[in-house]
Order: sequence, then C-alpha cells, then structure tokens
Amino acid sequence: MLPIIRIIQRNHRRRERNRLLIAARRNIRDENDPFSLPNIWFIELFRVDKELARHLIDLLRPDIAITVSRRGIREEKKVLVALRFYATGSYQRCVGEEYNCGLSQSSVHICIHQVTKAIVTLLAPHHINFLNTVAQRNEIKTEFINKYEFPGALGAIDGTHIAILKPSEVNITSLIAKSSILMTPYRDPAEGTPEARYNYAHIRSRNTIQRCIGVLKSRFRCLLKEMTARYAPEFVCDLIKCCAVLHNMCIERHILVDVENIENVDIPEPPLQEQ
Repeated sequence: MLPIIRIIQRNHRRRERNRLLIAARRNIRDENDPFSLPNIWFIELFRVDKELARHLIDLLRPDIAITVSRRGIREEKKVLVALRFYATGSYQRCVGEEYNCGLSQSSVHICIHQVTKAIVTLLAPHHINFLNTVAQRNEIKTEFINKYEFPGALGAIDGTHIAILKPSEVNITSLIAKSSILMTPYRDPAEGTPEARYNYAHIRSRNTIQRCIGVLKSRFRCLLKEMTARYAPEFVCDLIKCCAVLHNMCIERHILVDVENIENVDIPEPPLQEQ
C-alpha cells in the first residue's frame, strides 16, 4: 500500500504545482495592462487608439464571450490579441508569446477567428457602404472631375479599370456586372493625342485605389501577400472585410497611420488591353 500512497501524494503535489504555475501566468497576463501605455504606443501596437479599442470590446462582447479553454480568456484580451495580429500579421505563436498576451497558439487562433467573425457579422453592414443614392454618386463624380479631370467616374478598381456611372444605374452590383462601363487605358497612344490625355487622367484616377490599398496594408500588415498565403481563402476574405471595417472606423475617428511604409503606388503600368 505504501507505493500507492506515495504515487497519490506525488500526483497531488504535481497538480498543486501546476495550479500555482497557471495562476501565476494568469496574474502576469492580467496585470500587464496595455491600456496603461501612452496612447501613441498603443496605436503603434494595435493600430487603433484606446477609445476605439474599448468601443470594439463593448460592441463585440456578447458575441465573443465564449470560453476557449478551461481557464477562460477575457473579452478584452481576445480583442487585443486579434488587433495585434491584424497589425503585424505575425505567426500566431509569436502573437501569443508577446508581453501583453501570454496565450498558446491554439488560443490565439480561436481568438482571432472569433473576433474576425464578430466584426464582419456585426460591424461590416454599418461601416462598409456602397453608393446607393444619387446624391452620393454625384458627389464622387464631382471629386473625380475636380481632382483628376476624369468625368463621370464613380470609382476605381485595382488593376486597370475605372467605373463610369450611367444615369440608369441604380446600385453598385449592376455597375460591376456591366463591363461596358469599366474603362481601360489605350495601348501606346501618340504623345499629345486625346488618347494620351485620356491615359494620363485614367492613371491619376486609378491611383486612388492603389493608394487606398497601400494605406490599408500599411495599417494592417496581416493583409500583405506573404501573410495571407498562410490561410484558407474563406478566412482571408473575412480578414479583408474585417480590416476594411477597422480602417473605416479609424478614418471616422481621425486615427492616423504611419505613411512612411506605404507601398509605392506609382508602379510601372501593366500590359494594357486593346480598346
């Protein structure tokens, strides 16, 4: 009987030691509060300010208040972990090991997917809006003609296309579906010709979307090509929507992004299609 008693005692000591280690890790994790950082450092780490982070936590709390382990993870921690991932695109284990996280890779994975799904489901309908009224479309057309001397443009699509608004169009879906209003550049027009002037206006107008994407990737580096290649296409789609929502919320709140690292948008022209 003596060996059995010793085994029981040893197992009891091991469980107690593990309990103390888990409690110590949790205390370190909880006491290291990122909200105690200066706001400028907080933005550098998470790409949003403290006010927006707290707002997101409050909005998402009902949908992410699900235990991802037997110890549980607070909603504040889940949102901050996801924001840190969006900001860096680092491997999930690296995100979990940072000073303000202290989570395993599996817990980080669940946090990121929970928060991403919640943002796409709850916030995307309110912060990703297409031009559904005549007044909105006319305002965009006016900006294009004033800035780039390109008449009738409703928007630009990454690549070599600009969408032109027709009076009969009533929604963005029909605009994209009809190739007759997607304008492409001319191939090698003679200098000084109307075609060359058209190409110049077209390039300047189209660069708006390239600059926009450059700013978005600079703010949320999880969208860089080498980062998104790690994940399934379905999750990448949600990730893009999620970052677009957060980007728009940052614009609304005038939260600036470091523009020094924005990818150069004045890239060489791709092969053009014949008009």
